[in-house]
Amino acid sequence: MIYISEGANITNCVVVARTKEEEKELRDSYEVKRSVDNAQNQKMKTRNYYRLVNGRPRPGVLKEWRDTTNLVESGFLLLDWDRKPGMKITNLEVWKLLKPHIKEWGIVHAEKSARGGLHVTVVRTENLSRVENIRLMELRTGLKFDYACQDVARSCFLVPNKYVLMESDAYYEDFPTPLQMSAEDQLLMEQERERLQQEVEERRKTAPVVNYEGNTDEESQLLHIIQLIVNQQVDITADYHNWIEIGFIITNIMGIAGESLFHEVSRFYPGYDYQETSRTYNNLTRTTRREVHLGTLIYLARQEGVVR
Repeated sequence: MIYISEGANITNCVVVARTKEEEKELRDSYEVKRSVDNAQNQKMKTRNYYRLVNGRPRPGVLKEWRDTTNLVESGFLLLDWDRKPGMKITNLEVWKLLKPHIKEWGIVHAEKSARGGLHVTVVRTENLSRVENIRLMELRTGLKFDYACQDVARSCFLVPNKYVLMESDAYYEDFPTPLQMSAEDQLLMEQERERLQQEVEERRKTAPVVNYEGNTDEESQLLHIIQLIVNQQVDITADYHNWIEIGFIITNIMGIAGESLFHEVSRFYPGYDYQETSRTYNNLTRTTRREVHLGTLIYLARQEGVVR
């Protein structure tokens, strides 16, 4: 996706893997040229407009601007801080908080968003998932970031120069060397895991006992388990494999009518994306169904203390 701020047109395109040999083709491609032309029509400067890490746009326009079908890893993490109504802190104050840690946190780029927020690109930390990496940044700073926007390969932002607060040559690298976790960061993450485990134990104290009863009214059982998950607002989909298994369970029992239930279970995941969830569920309904049953969902709910 190429986004041009300040009223310029939005050009939608899928991010796909590219080789170094395709670099020149990308820079000269019709999509990029048209985007820059549109930016020039808005009387913006052209320097630093093209920024895209480990991806290339495919000519053409898609209906869904958040299409991540061909998303590729970049080795970076995109932190999206949104300024909510009523917030006293500004994006420049947030940047002032982050700026002293440019080297230790692997910050390679920062820019103001058109709506008063902040986009900060950092090098990924080794052995952490993207969600864990965002959480680490929250623990470090006390800030809240948007989990739906995680990897730089998802989009390319074209913004006026005046919006760019900091830019490093490392921003243009493919797959930079991951950061090593410091002893302080390891302690932060260990404390976070202990806190989450304590929450599980607290839920387990009052959780109802639920057992898998075979094929006896599985629809009612499914609705009951999902309602318990919703009541507790617990994420049981953090592991991608588990998420897909849950999708198959719901399609096996409910078919296409179960999409809303899949959303209900998925929406507590920090990186929940409505369009991606719908697309995944619809794909599962057209796939040969795996031999998974409701017992798997009960097992996952039991692990999180939702049931016993």
